Amino acid sequence: MTLSVPDTAFRIVEKDGASLLLPPPAATSFHTQELSISLPKQKLSPSRTAACQVSNDLFQLQILDDRALLRMSPVDSWWKQADASLDEVLPSLETLEHRRCLSTHSALQLQQIIRESLPMRPGQSLYGAYGYRMGGGGLDLRSGMRVSLQRAHFRIPAALRKSPADGFIGISTVQYERGEDGDFRRLGVEYSSDLLRQSLRRGWQDLYFAREAGARPVYRLFLLTHYVRAGIQRSAIVIGASSVAQLSDVEKQLKQDPGAPCSSLARAKVACVLFEGEVTASVELLARIDGTPTYVPWGTTVRTVLQQRKKELPTMQLRRLWAKQLLSVEVDGDRNSLLDLALVAGDELSWE
Repeated sequence: MTLSVPDTAFRIVEKDGASLLLPPPAATSFHTQELSISLPKQKLSPSRTAACQVSNDLFQLQILDDRALLRMSPVDSWWKQADASLDEVLPSLETLEHRRCLSTHSALQLQQIIRESLPMRPGQSLYGAYGYRMGGGGLDLRSGMRVSLQRAHFRIPAALRKSPADGFIGISTVQYERGEDGDFRRLGVEYSSDLLRQSLRRGWQDLYFAREAGARPVYRLFLLTHYVRAGIQRSAIVIGASSVAQLSDVEKQLKQDPGAPCSSLARAKVACVLFEGEVTASVELLARIDGTPTYVPWGTTVRTVLQQRKKELPTMQLRRLWAKQLLSVEVDGDRNSLLDLALVAGDELSWE
């Protein structure tokens, strides 16, 4: 499944006093309001009464014989609310599979291509790549991402401690990476002390994340601080699902009942891993900075890298992956608009 666009650069342009990041498809269709996505040959026979399209007020997606055609309202009318509008349309693509307008499991790939192809503010790069919105509840876990689980261990149960450090033994860190095959692989385990290593020699729950997560087409880490009520001690939950629609249903359940156990999601037929107790789950992205592969915390911006590395913006070059090719990110106008660009996995920053 590919987009019918020539290889070109990412571009940052000014629109109504704000910056817009245009991925290559958007850069070539910015004034036409159409994206054409080539589909693999499909041997399907949709019902004559089946409507092979989904739409809302801002977008219309139509499935033709060999392509998917996305029509958009003029960018002036939708770019400030594009993510919320897409969240309505994308899960409904799976209904096109049920209508036999799309081959099985192709809706997931089509959803990702569309989400990555539309204009966004530079700070919204995480939405296009991982479905994360500012103030939203979670992000997709994809290839090139690392999950770190840090847990504090105590000899004394929380209810019996006389002080926050009472009975403290140390902190364990377990890291996992999601590979190209979609499975999670444990990268390593660290202990803050030899005493902790000895006390955990029989293992603990964080070592079994990959096994509990299983193998699903799509995973999402929900940061429960966005949902959790007072008295519920949990930091995150990872859900593995077969479709975006499944994830959307689970997110609605979590908003309604953030204290629900994984067992309550069994009927949804999803994989569920819950992080409870004194544990944090964080995500890092693999980028290449000054020629060195480097994991950076998700949400890291160009501004953050410049400050940490004591580098200058005028001499920086940024390239980003598109269709497995590294393409430059070019700016029409003030290069300071690059500062708020959130990095995604595969980004390459270098200096002359």
